[in-house]
Amino acid sequence: MNIPLKENEKILLTLRKSLWAYAGQIFGICLIIGAPFFFMFRLFQIERWGVYLFAAPLVIAVFLIARLLFLRRSNILLVTGDRLIDLERTGLFNRELHEIGWNKIQSIGSEIKGAWATIFRIGVIKFETYAHGQEYDFESHPLRNSDALQIQLSHILELYEQTHRGAGEEGQLERVLKGIAHLSAEEIEDVQEALLARQKILNAH
Repeated sequence: MNIPLKENEKILLTLRKSLWAYAGQIFGICLIIGAPFFFMFRLFQIERWGVYLFAAPLVIAVFLIARLLFLRRSNILLVTGDRLIDLERTGLFNRELHEIGWNKIQSIGSEIKGAWATIFRIGVIKFETYAHGQEYDFESHPLRNSDALQIQLSHILELYEQTHRGAGEEGQLERVLKGIAHLSAEEIEDVQEALLARQKILNAH
């Protein structure tokens, strides 16, 4: 994992994809491992070729296990004091890196779907973000204890907002834009009137 961090940036949490997200692959690997043992006596009757046929699925299973562990280790969500960094690998040579600053995040929620996910408390964390004048959602990979993590991340967001509250005109503008995104049509008209009045005052000077 080679992710450059900013100066004085500290990693607060390292969240890895839950193993239950790979349940289908794990089940398939178990079948591959079990198959040669099921036919072991018949395979050994074929002598040399039987040994090859017995060993081949085991070699494939070892490769698949190594690949699964590599992908799980590589799919992480880093939480730092300044931003979220999402590193996702869909294959051995396919890698995507996304990041979003805490100043762009408006709210954090969690979602658990399905009976098995509910039993094992596996869900995704959803980040409602605002950037470049548009709202969009950023979703984590499946995580264990997602509800508890959502509370922890919301606390980090609250601390960040308290720390950076009123820090410069750029931060103030971001907060204004966030607020406008949730206004109704009537409220937007009031804002427009206020802006026009402010513009007249500025033009008069």
